[in-house]
Amino acid sequence: MKIKTSAEYFNFLKKFGWDRASFDKAFPQRSFDNCINNHSVETRKLKYKGRKGLVDAWLVHPKQQANTKKTPLVIYNRGGAAKWGKLIMADLLNFCQLAEQGYAVIASDFRGSKPKGVSNNESIPLDVTDLGYGDVYDSIDLITLASEIGTIDTSKVALWGFSRGTMINAMMLTKIKNIKAVIMSGTVSRKDDDFRRSEFDEHVYPLIVDNWNALTKAEQQKLLLGVSPLHLIDGILSKPAFLFLHGAKDKRTPANRMLNYVQALQDKGHTIELRLYSEGTHNLYKYQGTVLEEISNWLETNLKP
Repeated sequence: MKIKTSAEYFNFLKKFGWDRASFDKAFPQRSFDNCINNHSVETRKLKYKGRKGLVDAWLVHPKQQANTKKTPLVIYNRGGAAKWGKLIMADLLNFCQLAEQGYAVIASDFRGSKPKGVSNNESIPLDVTDLGYGDVYDSIDLITLASEIGTIDTSKVALWGFSRGTMINAMMLTKIKNIKAVIMSGTVSRKDDDFRRSEFDEHVYPLIVDNWNALTKAEQQKLLLGVSPLHLIDGILSKPAFLFLHGAKDKRTPANRMLNYVQALQDKGHTIELRLYSEGTHNLYKYQGTVLEEISNWLETNLKP
């Protein structure tokens, strides 16, 4: 379904419980038109060669005149894995609103499903998603991809992750320096004792990890520890400012687990701000307009200077 108007998009989203007020705050008419018609922002769908395969990416940035300053970069790490959680129009519209405010936003759709327009006999191999050990490098490569545009300042980088994307954020922080700000929404704190572990052992890990069921419990645990943000704190290479956005009614990543991670970061001297939304669920869609305002204010303070 190709959506061209705000009205069409609202009619689509209301089937999933969106109300008019939440929609209008999250996706203002002006921003919607600007994004769809590329007035002051430019949207691009890209394909790039990741570490093991061809990967889809989205880039949104302001249209700039000569002699204007380069724009800071926000790397968005989506939730889900492989075909689950692929980037959608809501993400694009959020990126456009940040681009209107002077940021470039780039996001990988990660590996695990064939990029559009690639034939079955494509010479570049198509890799499968893993726990995150591969996705994290494909996300790091987005910095190089953004630098080729010429109008983006890759010395000013923020990470913005949702759900599994917060795990990718945490892994990236152990591999690259000079990250200025980190936004964590629907935070995953640890995978080694995930309360949904049995569900993932049966339905997810066997699809994204080679021979998962043949691994010993100790081998599985070692892999999960390696992608658990709570266990990666000591490896963080810089001192970014953290903004946590979380729903008090989040059943996928319960708030108490996120709070344990926040406390551990604070104990190590990291700067933290937390927004806990009393009626918020995992995706915070009822608060999406407010969430974007929080993110914009946070970036204005911690990324632009």
